[in-house]
Amino acid sequence: EYYIFEQFEFYKQWIEIKSYANDKGIKIIGDMPFYVAYDSVDVYANKDLFLLDSETFKPTDVAGVPPDYFSKDGQLWGNPLYNWKKMEKDGYKWWCERVKNNLKLYDVLRIDHFRAVASFWSVPAFQYRS
Repeated sequence: EYYIFEQFEFYKQWIEIKSYANDKGIKIIGDMPFYVAYDSVDVYANKDLFLLDSETFKPTDVAGVPPDYFSKDGQLWGNPLYNWKKMEKDGYKWWCERVKNNLKLYDVLRIDHFRAVASFWSVPAFQYRS
């Protein structure tokens, strides 16, 4: 309950600061990571929206990007992958809500590592853990 209260207070104060900045003509730019962490509330509360083992709820696959100009070996990020087929069934509601909530916090929203939409590695989690 302490952390819930702490987050509530932070959110309330952030909205006040954003409003003050906006009144002065200042726009707030925010970053929203494309992937979420395995130990995030997003994964905990929406297990069916991620590629997780049905018994252990550990990731079956994790995210990365293939080799490119910036990294000849690619990158292993380790975040659980989205269950896009499941998300499609409700019109990507989780994503829509996520963006909508972030747009309450920021005037301009940048999706960090958007490249993951077009090209990513699906790495079996057992390879990641070893």
